[in-house]
Amino acid sequence: MELARSSQEDPERHGLKHLAFFYATVCAVCDDPCLSEDGLSSLKACGGCHLIFYCGAEHQKEHWKFHKEICLIIRATSKKLGANKIRGYRINDNLEERNDMFTENAFGFNTYRYYLYFNVQKKIRRALSTAESRMILYPRMCNICFSNDVKQLQVCAKCLCVSYCSKDHKEKDTERHSKDCSELKVCFEIDKSLLEAVGFGDIPFSDPVPSDFPQSPTCLEHIKQYADSLLLNLGTIEGRVLTDIMSAPMTIVQLLYSQDLASKTSLSIEIVGAGGFEMQYFEKWEQLLHWLPLVNKLSLTFVGPDVEGQLSNMNVCELCVSRKVDLKIVCAAEFYHDFINIHSRPDLIVAFNAGFTENIQCKIKDTWKNSIPEMLKRNCPVLVTSYTLKESKSDLSRVLSLVKNVNILMDCQKNIFSASKPLQDWEFHDDETIPQVYYRNYYLFLVKA
Repeated sequence: MELARSSQEDPERHGLKHLAFFYATVCAVCDDPCLSEDGLSSLKACGGCHLIFYCGAEHQKEHWKFHKEICLIIRATSKKLGANKIRGYRINDNLEERNDMFTENAFGFNTYRYYLYFNVQKKIRRALSTAESRMILYPRMCNICFSNDVKQLQVCAKCLCVSYCSKDHKEKDTERHSKDCSELKVCFEIDKSLLEAVGFGDIPFSDPVPSDFPQSPTCLEHIKQYADSLLLNLGTIEGRVLTDIMSAPMTIVQLLYSQDLASKTSLSIEIVGAGGFEMQYFEKWEQLLHWLPLVNKLSLTFVGPDVEGQLSNMNVCELCVSRKVDLKIVCAAEFYHDFINIHSRPDLIVAFNAGFTENIQCKIKDTWKNSIPEMLKRNCPVLVTSYTLKESKSDLSRVLSLVKNVNILMDCQKNIFSASKPLQDWEFHDDETIPQVYYRNYYLFLVKA
């Protein structure tokens, strides 16, 4: 409520809030869940898209100027797909339920939302905001059976992230949700803080490591202390968000030391499938210079269609300037197999949270099929991170299926420098033991042709 009041008092922040924050369990304006003692909510759904909720007509009217465009497009797109609201089934002209393109299981429901997301984005002709994306990917429904009868849904009052259509389904999910609830609450608090939307000031960097500093593992211990200090000194919200930001450079340095590459004076690193995660807070990449004291020439290449329009300027600190490091940054807004530069000789190729198999399941154009073989042709280690162990194993299997004679330098394993900021999983699973939170760069593997 404090955030809601400050948002209403500050028009600019209010406008930012409608772009960056959305949870289907609270009013889109004041964040009030309007819960009774039994967890039932008196929030009213938008009559157009049925995805966004309000505490009353006044706030719905106030929010319409922000919601109108996406509402009309979602309504038209849902009708075109033949779906009833956001449910995972289609309906015929007589409004009788029937299985067709989207089945009633978790996979069918995930597929429907995926199709709706991309069709809405295509029709609106711009990238969807965080709030708009969450409207489609995180609808309000039963955590077990996907029922969207909002009059029956009981909301978890602790995390405000999950709902249940009955006490039986709530009890059925007790074991899983008891493990996820506190982390889902952190998800809500981080999103509600608007910290990532407003942005940090200066990121607290680790001090540069002197050139005579001992090599691994002492240097890695130094980095681990820095990572721990982010959480210790900055608190839950700021600290966890910063580990999410700094996980990428920390993970790269870890691999450079483990593969005896940190002692090189010249390094070339190519980051494939780059986008918002890699390009946001671009100054974070200066930290590589702080942890690689022997490097006097560093080339960072960011490749991916989402690189276009991203800021890539980096003003280094005075100490880095005094080292006279030759820093080269290249950004290529294209797929890696289209970009491939035969004249470059990368020392390391990285794909953060790549999801090599994700688009195969959702029947969207598979671009990794052509890029993965090209990555392995470069005769250097290829680092791939994933959100979960299952995904990491699937990504590795995909590599092995596309490229022969692959040497697994590091098998799928937990990344000691993964992010600690939880992310709510938008996908539902028929296996109700699978956690509903995940973390960036949580697992990794390293391969070389």
